[in-house]
Amino acid sequence: MHSLYSLHRLSLKNWLATYAYTQHPDIPEQDLLDCRLAFCYPRALSALGKTITRTLDPEVQYIGGSELISISASQESADSNHPVSWFTIANQYISIPAHTPVAIVAETIRTGNSIIKTLNVCKQHKLDIVQIIVLVDLEYPGGLNNLKLEIYSKIGLTIFFTKTEIKQQWWEIHKNDGY
Repeated sequence: MHSLYSLHRLSLKNWLATYAYTQHPDIPEQDLLDCRLAFCYPRALSALGKTITRTLDPEVQYIGGSELISISASQESADSNHPVSWFTIANQYISIPAHTPVAIVAETIRTGNSIIKTLNVCKQHKLDIVQIIVLVDLEYPGGLNNLKLEIYSKIGLTIFFTKTEIKQQWWEIHKNDGY
């Protein structure tokens, strides 16, 4: 029997495989993954918010990075025992008190640079980074290692899926489609 979290995570994986992943018809190595394409659908956004909020460290008070993920998780948490607010690093301005526990979220990790930029802005504002959550590791050489070099052991790192897993799910969904 699956837990509710497992069902939300599986639903999220199916949404990503169905709408965010594109298999190039002639060159399989040139497949694409754009998570935003899946989150045009309300049920996909719901699965996203539910999966993220059930993953958040109990200390986290704010969530930021990908605005799409942050807003979805914040909205989902509104009526829970653990409501979290969202923040943006637009213009590198954050109006959160120093030492507030935060989580950084990202749709994907390729080189790690955008997550590292968010991490550095949070550090400049003296926020306590408790957790980093990534939906999909695109499995680019060095990307995940670059991020791991920037974080210290106190920061939890959660990666839901690899691009390979999303691709496998896509093939499972389309196995009878003549591909």
